[in-house]
Amino acid sequence: PDTLVVLSSPADSDWHAEIDGERLTTAESGDWRQAWQTQGRTGELRYWQSPDGLAVGWQALVLVVLLVMAAPTIQRTNAPRRALKHDQSSSAGEGR
Repeated sequence: PDTLVVLSSPADSDWHAEIDGERLTTAESGDWRQAWQTQGRTGELRYWQSPDGLAVGWQALVLVVLLVMAAPTIQRTNAPRRALKHDQSSSAGEGR
């Protein structure tokens, strides 16, 4: 018998499913959910959603921008700047 596998996620062309390595064809679920026809096959069901290339690219761009913006705040010492200025001026007067 031809049955449907229905996933409780909105229908989207990025969803894919297979049974024992054979791709299932997309079917209408009659509502908003994603569905596939099993064509009478049984076995291990695997389903996944392909990543959206545009979304991945956008996230990578945002990450690079954040890293560039954060780069100037990276310091070699953990001391406040005022403490560093004080140490430099006091060490200059010690040799006199």
